[in-house]
Amino acid sequence: MVTFIFTVLMLLPPGGEQVLHQTIQPLESGFHQTLLSKHSLLGDATAYLKLANITDIEDQHAVHELLGYWSAKMNHTCSQHPTSAVCETSFLDLVTYAIWIVEHSKIVTVKVGWREHHTTVDPLIVAAIIWHESKILAHAVGPNGRDSGLMQVCDKYTPYTSQELLDPETNIKVGIGSLGFWKTRPKFKKDWLAHYADGVYLGVRGLGFQMWVHKQVNQWRLAQETGTYGDPAG
Repeated sequence: MVTFIFTVLMLLPPGGEQVLHQTIQPLESGFHQTLLSKHSLLGDATAYLKLANITDIEDQHAVHELLGYWSAKMNHTCSQHPTSAVCETSFLDLVTYAIWIVEHSKIVTVKVGWREHHTTVDPLIVAAIIWHESKILAHAVGPNGRDSGLMQVCDKYTPYTSQELLDPETNIKVGIGSLGFWKTRPKFKKDWLAHYADGVYLGVRGLGFQMWVHKQVNQWRLAQETGTYGDPAG
């Protein structure tokens, strides 16, 4: 173990040791117990190096927020359903997905005809959608056979096949692009999250989905402020 830690520290970029310490400390708190018991964080050098190489402070905070949210959800689910597929999701997968989400959420460019629209998407909203839609299972396929991957993107509305949408980064990028589309369209931006779920014509499902996502984000942010970590309700 000492050799492992020394090897990781030798590979860190300047300032990376401090980032690594800041990452390990919150991830070893009680609400990550189930995740830690399934996957040894100290045994995953690649994941730690990915985290330590994030130099932007805002990106660090965003990635840590997503990891905390997912870990809390996993802790609750796996304590009740230890054989659930999500309990086998590795820490490296969580880190990789979180980094991709933060990267692709910064500037979302939407082309409508000859015009370009630019917006941003809150990474925590994307993390909540991924939990709701697939429980972080990259190869999840919806009952209709056309909703695929982490964000359950429908191939009908993209240039990608359902098989291509099972690639995690492609799915995240296309899913965030779809969110950006609904968010930038004047006719739909009021309920853009509901339209992501329902399409053009809103229904009970989409409005319920939108309410759930907002509740998850608000409760997790409140938990971080008050230190009362746990699974956001719902």
